Amino acid sequence: MVSLIILPVDKLKGKARGFMATIRKRGKGYQIDYFDPTGKRVRRSFKKKKDAEAELGNRVSLIAEGRYLDVKKEYKTTFGNLLSKYQENYKNQKSFKTAKRFFLTNFRDYFGEKTLLINIRYYDVETYKNYIKEHLTQHGTIRTDASVNREMSCLRHMFKKAVEWNMVEKSPFDKGKSLIIKENNKRMRFLSDEEITKLLEACPSFLRRIVSCALHTGMRKSEILGLKWEQIRNGFIYLDKTKTNEARQIPIMMN
Repeated sequence: MVSLIILPVDKLKGKARGFMATIRKRGKGYQIDYFDPTGKRVRRSFKKKKDAEAELGNRVSLIAEGRYLDVKKEYKTTFGNLLSKYQENYKNQKSFKTAKRFFLTNFRDYFGEKTLLINIRYYDVETYKNYIKEHLTQHGTIRTDASVNREMSCLRHMFKKAVEWNMVEKSPFDKGKSLIIKENNKRMRFLSDEEITKLLEACPSFLRRIVSCALHTGMRKSEILGLKWEQIRNGFIYLDKTKTNEARQIPIMMN
C-alpha cells in the first residue's frame, strides 16, 4: 500500500508546481519518499507506520512553510562547531580564563566534537549533570552544588546561543525541568575573637596583614592583592574592579 501526499510548492527545482511525498510498505517497515526543495530525492525507513507518517508530515509542513532548508542545517552542525564559536565570542570574558575554559574541555571530552547538536537531548544534559557530580574538579576537590550549577549554567548558555546563532532550532534544556540545584547559601556564623586570634597567630608574617585586611573589610583575595594606595582616601577603600563589576566603598579606621 502506498500513501500519497500532494501539496502546491512554488520554489522547487524544475517546472513542476506540485510536491509529491509517499509512504511505502517495505518489508516489515515503512519508507518515506520525497524530493526536497533542492530537487534531491530523500528516502528514509521506519519500523512503524505512525512514525513514518509523523516524520513525513513534519517535513512536508516545513517545506510548505519555506523552513525546510533552515532546519536541515541542524543536521550538519556539530558540537565542535558550537564550542569553537562560543570560545571565539567569549574568550575575553573574565570568567572564561578561570572557569569556562575548563568547562569547555569537559564538554568536549564528554559529548564529543563530532556529535550533531540535534542528537543531544534533555536526557543527555541531565546525565551529564549527574556525571560531573560524581567526579572531582580540576583542582582534585569534591564538587559542591555551586560548582555543578556553574558548569551546567555554562552549558545551558551555550545552547541558548546556539539557538540565537541559528545552529539548532531548540535547546535540549527546554525539554524538561531546571537542572540547577537549589543551593544553601545561608551564612552559618562568624569567627569568634578567640578563633581570629588563633588564625592570625598561625599565619606566616607575610600573610598576616592580608588575612587581617580580609577580616576587617570582607574583601576578596583578588581585591586585596590588587589594592593600591590611591584607592584609600577619606576613610574609605574604593573598589572599581569587583566580581560583580559594580563599584563599592568599604569604610575603614584611619590611624
